[in-house]
Amino acid sequence: MTWPGAGAWDEAEIERKLYPHQPTPEFWRKHPGPEWLTIQRELQRHKGPAPQLIWEYRINRGEGYSYSRFRELYRDWLKKLDLVWRQEHRAGEKMFVDYAGATIWICTVTGEVDFAAATFVAVLGASSYTFAEATLGQDLAGWIGSHQRAFEFAGGVTELVAPDKRN
Repeated sequence: MTWPGAGAWDEAEIERKLYPHQPTPEFWRKHPGPEWLTIQRELQRHKGPAPQLIWEYRINRGEGYSYSRFRELYRDWLKKLDLVWRQEHRAGEKMFVDYAGATIWICTVTGEVDFAAATFVAVLGASSYTFAEATLGQDLAGWIGSHQRAFEFAGGVTELVAPDKRN
């Protein structure tokens, strides 16, 4: 390389001249990279220890990463998505309501299980002020009663109540 010729090169050209046979990152991988979109869909479908189960399934198929590395790579992939959707809510406008997650077991002092309870959650949109309670079930009477107690807790009613759209 000589200065008159190299002086007109941009950084990409200099890089190509200095490192002409640099392999791509895929060249160094022992295993093909995970299909993160498929993994994300699986994680959204399952409750509980889904990341552990998906990792165990993949490791048993010979697609090895340690569990900590698998989680690290997944978190890095999520950061690259950069999906942000800011929603602005006026005070008193919306209350988001739903039953959260799996049922919880209510036990007596002796440790005996009395019954399984559903967890009702209501969140005010503007402040994220949260009300949660365990209920005997998810029937209509429990649903309406939980709304009444959530409004009492919040000190009033909102213009809209937004239940979760999923079935």
